[in-house]
Amino acid sequence: MLSGSVTSKQSLTVWLLTDEKPGHRNQLLGLGERLQAVAGAQVELRSLQQMPISISDWLLKRAPDTGGQTCPDWVIGAGHRTHRSVLFSRRLFNAKSIVLMKPTLPLGWFDACIIPHHDNPPQRESVLATHGVLNTMTPRPHGRKADQGVILIGGESAHFTWHSERVVQQVTDICMAQPSLRWTLSTSRRTPDEFFPLLQQRNLLNLTLIAADQTPPGWVREQLESAVQVWVTRDSVSMVFESITAAAPTGLLALPAAKSSRVVNSMKDVIKQGWAMDFEHWNTRLPLPDNKQTLWESDRAARWLLQRFGVSL
Repeated sequence: MLSGSVTSKQSLTVWLLTDEKPGHRNQLLGLGERLQAVAGAQVELRSLQQMPISISDWLLKRAPDTGGQTCPDWVIGAGHRTHRSVLFSRRLFNAKSIVLMKPTLPLGWFDACIIPHHDNPPQRESVLATHGVLNTMTPRPHGRKADQGVILIGGESAHFTWHSERVVQQVTDICMAQPSLRWTLSTSRRTPDEFFPLLQQRNLLNLTLIAADQTPPGWVREQLESAVQVWVTRDSVSMVFESITAAAPTGLLALPAAKSSRVVNSMKDVIKQGWAMDFEHWNTRLPLPDNKQTLWESDRAARWLLQRFGVSL
């Protein structure tokens, strides 16, 4: 896992610029890991506090102190707060400017943009449309524990109407339909307080409950890499794509759409593509099927950038 600078014999130096939001950081790390693996890039994760570039610095083309480290060839930002520093770096270091997700600034100001399909990116040579956001998972279709299943619960969101009782019933149906599996369920910060007590009343002997604040670092990754079946509430979009990327057999628990939105349509597309099964159209007595098509967008994005900027592998 990337946590700071990583040395390399190769000449490509990449700065990952983060606003420290966990989701944005995860996207950057996923892409950075693949640039290291595929091209041997030297990759450094930097926060905005480590990039104190002012407008006067930009006007005077006055580069900040790099602490003796190599200046970047590429600067990649995730989150709107990073965009100005990405563009400043382009001028100060003559670095390629790259952003993840759709920027509020004009796309033409950046050398490359990696944007999820659900944000409706335009078709341009400088834009790569991805299925979901990038993440740090690596496909692992084999070596899973035959008796282990995991259920990941989200909560209230702007895109789906939450019903604790309805989700509890779905969890109950899954556990009772496959009693030979040892199921582990974890919640998120968005899960309503009444969810756990409602589920505990069902007394499901093959289900272990773990609250979100009780899971150690790396717990979700370990579960997605080892579970033979993974069920996720469809409001947890990042978790859905992490499970699919890990090549875990994945199912989506049913929640009614609160409105027509890019997130709702994204989950419909996941089911249409066969990357995940819909609870309402799946026989829970049967194991979830293996994914027939690998989805590894961090790897695809890394290779696209390397090809676009003419980096030989």
